[in-house]
Amino acid sequence: MFSNKAISLFAGLLTSLSALSQVPADTISVSTLDSVVVSSFARTVGINGSAAKGLDIRMSALEAYPKVLGTADPLKYVQSLPGVTTNSEWESGLIIQGCEAGQSIIKLCDVPVYGQGRLLGLFSVFNPGHFDKIRFKTSTASRRIGGEFCMNTADTLSRALHGEANVGPVSTHATMVFPIGEKSSMAVSARRSFIDIFYKGLLKMDESEMNYKFYDINASYLYKPDEFNTIDVNAYFGLDDGLAGNDKSSQKIKGRWNNAVANIRWRHRKNDFNITTQAYGSVFFMNGYMTIGENSGFLDDHIANVAIHSTAEWRGWNFSAEADYYNIQPQNFHVLSSGSKSDHIQPEQHSILSTLKSSYRLSFGDFALTPSLAASLYSDLSDKNFFPRIDPELSAEYNFYKGGHLNLDLGYKHQYLFMTGMTNSGFPVEFWLGCGKYSKPQASLYGTLSYSVNLLNDTFSVNLQAYGKRLWNIVEYSGGLASIADMNYNLQDMLLAGSGCNYGITTHIQKNSGKLTGWLSYSWGRALRKFDNPNFPYIYPSSHERRHELNAVASYKIRKWTFGGNFIFASGMPYTPVSSAYYLNQTLMVKYGERNSKSLSPYIRLDLSVGFDIHNSGRFRDGVNVSVQNATARGNQMTAVLKIKDGKYSYAPIKFLIPVLPSINYYCTF
Repeated sequence: MFSNKAISLFAGLLTSLSALSQVPADTISVSTLDSVVVSSFARTVGINGSAAKGLDIRMSALEAYPKVLGTADPLKYVQSLPGVTTNSEWESGLIIQGCEAGQSIIKLCDVPVYGQGRLLGLFSVFNPGHFDKIRFKTSTASRRIGGEFCMNTADTLSRALHGEANVGPVSTHATMVFPIGEKSSMAVSARRSFIDIFYKGLLKMDESEMNYKFYDINASYLYKPDEFNTIDVNAYFGLDDGLAGNDKSSQKIKGRWNNAVANIRWRHRKNDFNITTQAYGSVFFMNGYMTIGENSGFLDDHIANVAIHSTAEWRGWNFSAEADYYNIQPQNFHVLSSGSKSDHIQPEQHSILSTLKSSYRLSFGDFALTPSLAASLYSDLSDKNFFPRIDPELSAEYNFYKGGHLNLDLGYKHQYLFMTGMTNSGFPVEFWLGCGKYSKPQASLYGTLSYSVNLLNDTFSVNLQAYGKRLWNIVEYSGGLASIADMNYNLQDMLLAGSGCNYGITTHIQKNSGKLTGWLSYSWGRALRKFDNPNFPYIYPSSHERRHELNAVASYKIRKWTFGGNFIFASGMPYTPVSSAYYLNQTLMVKYGERNSKSLSPYIRLDLSVGFDIHNSGRFRDGVNVSVQNATARGNQMTAVLKIKDGKYSYAPIKFLIPVLPSINYYCTF
């Protein structure tokens, strides 16, 4: 189905990378995590990990990352790594090695968070001050075929009151941590955006006004009854409210969405035996309203997930058992056109996913092998569909001592949830579906080969990587914002099922020490799709494909001053043009052209920041940070929309019209 040229290219890349094992003997040894390299410089920059545990990044390590809009965003930090696609101001989520956002998982304290997007892509998904470290992998132990990003709280007790605050015109957040007796402590955080107050009238989407606000709160309780046991309870709630356009605009979008998670987790660590058990709940609700000309539509959807998971580790063995219950409301559409109303209601889905998994790590000197096997049963209780699946995986590592580190990952995985909808609309109007009625489980056959080495006494690190993924039973959405004007809207007619192929290469060069630190990374990749629909006979690029991406990050610290900057160049994402639009019997009819046959212009952005510490003595530190996002004032194209004005129709890319987004923030820690 896909060209032999692509397969040959990937095979050639693997062969070429394997030859890199012959490295001069005066280089420095490193260790890796799956496809993301964690070198021995981790001890100096707060980064460490292994192929088994993942990449752990201390929040303190982000001090070296530019603080655009006052804070160093951990999600943007990860997006600057090779193989992870950069988002524009109009997008959210993680696109890892060509996989869609719904194929990767974002977690808070090991709890999946659904609908975690922030409008405009300006804000971190979570309040960074509440968390202690990040875990990132380009693969995941969860039933997803993409990667994983997890924010974790501190696992040590606080012995004294401390906290931090960051105050600015874009957003403000504060965190307070305090002890409760000898064996427990509590952390509470709150955050609120002020872009709706201080930037009102300045934010525009192609000459249409925009307004947006959000707030979120976090609370975490940590209890350590003894040296072997830890119990923690975590809760999060977020609410977003956004508007693009006004009553005079030909197109207006308004949305409100909120998500909430809570968990209780017990961890036991003694000698070489570890066990973790947690129960959690996670919910997401979305309500939206859109107008195009004389037509309007309402939409709503939700997903709720409650689960209990348990993992045990002993002498190289790892065992896990998971049980998840899902209640999913696929997106309902209510279309209004010239006084007529058409309701398109989807039935709720109820399902249970049960998973057992085991793995064992075999070590033979410098060589290690970790085979694993997962058995899952997805039970669609609504339509009585049952999907038993087996997922084998294999990780192989070889340490060349002073010659670097080689890692190979192979596997076959399944995913039972789908996220689809009007991608790149700027609002999180994508929605979730469970397999069964709409599709069989997604499947991925993947391989990743990476080589890493440290140079010049760990001053520099280099990572090369090649990856390939063959996908089956993927689901994409063929409609767009104009679909809300269709009185004959049918969800199943909008869903495209098919197969796909992701492949690419990445390079990453990092300077780890000295006053000047940073990195340069380049990624080339393809994400191709083939659909089981005669109206789509060709192979098409995915809606999130960026073939080329270059990221440059630098930070320079001298005395009380810290200067930072990051530069992004990325190929424009593809979109589907509209070939014609007209009214028929007072109903707007839209005909689309070839799928994803046009592309937005390249995305180019330069962000700059300067920080100055006013005081930095012992436990108290404060200062001022001045930053500018999009310092070159480039008008990057966000997405393409249908415009209706004076009876004439056009469909073209739109821009985020604020030339630059400046911010001055006061920060303090105590």
